[in-house]
Amino acid sequence: MTPWPVLLINDYIEHGASNMNVLEPILRALGYPVSGLLTAVMSHSFEYGDYDYFPLTEHLRRTLPLWEKQGFTFAAVATGFIDSLGSLEQFALLRGALPKWRAQGSFILVDPVMGDNGALYPTLPRELVTEMRTLLPVADIITPNWTEAALLLGEDPACEQDVSPQWLERLCTLGTRACVITGAGNPDANVGTIYYRSADGHAGAVDFARLAPNFSGSGDYFNAVLLAALLRGESLAQAVKTAARFIEFALRETQAQKSNAGNGLVLRGALQATVKKWTADE
Repeated sequence: MTPWPVLLINDYIEHGASNMNVLEPILRALGYPVSGLLTAVMSHSFEYGDYDYFPLTEHLRRTLPLWEKQGFTFAAVATGFIDSLGSLEQFALLRGALPKWRAQGSFILVDPVMGDNGALYPTLPRELVTEMRTLLPVADIITPNWTEAALLLGEDPACEQDVSPQWLERLCTLGTRACVITGAGNPDANVGTIYYRSADGHAGAVDFARLAPNFSGSGDYFNAVLLAALLRGESLAQAVKTAARFIEFALRETQAQKSNAGNGLVLRGALQATVKKWTADE
């Protein structure tokens, strides 16, 4: 277990279970210290419609040089929602900071948060896609959903289709060293998570039963467990399987308890099972 914290660069949703308020507690529960750098504060997530939003670009502009002066070091840096509503300056700031952290040994995960269900999130500008591509060369791994993968590749995200495995290779040609695409299945079939590592061309897939309803923030739950698994030394294939099984366990437990989708997933059983397995493996 690393003594260095994981840095989460993301927004904070004041109502709902997603982004920073999902990633941080899961990582802490799995034994990882966490630091946070907020990109924005949002009243609630996009699917509810009208929202209030406050970007924190000025805070990033002041904080990053202060942290560099202090010499803060991170085991990993995971980016999520980056402001593109106020301006695109946050991308420029991160293009300066991420390579420095990676040079210090930080593992970089980029979740290219842009859209879902075949479209950009409401009110987000098209320029966001171009800016997001500029972060891929510094990423050790990216975790787009199939809509975001299509946007990054210039494909039509509204066209319902099975995601081609060749998309993974194409995404890696944009600079990332590995790629995991979530939700990469036919809407009438199982949920598919496909992955690819550019160093050796290793690819694979993990499927699990599609359960309704859809829960906001599922990708954040997945990313938290994936990152924790990779940091503890699991291979890409095993880490993807660990994260996918975690989500499946939590979804089933949530449905069994008839929990409201807006409250997020019920995690107790999934966390206990994951910690128990990891403890037994040590």
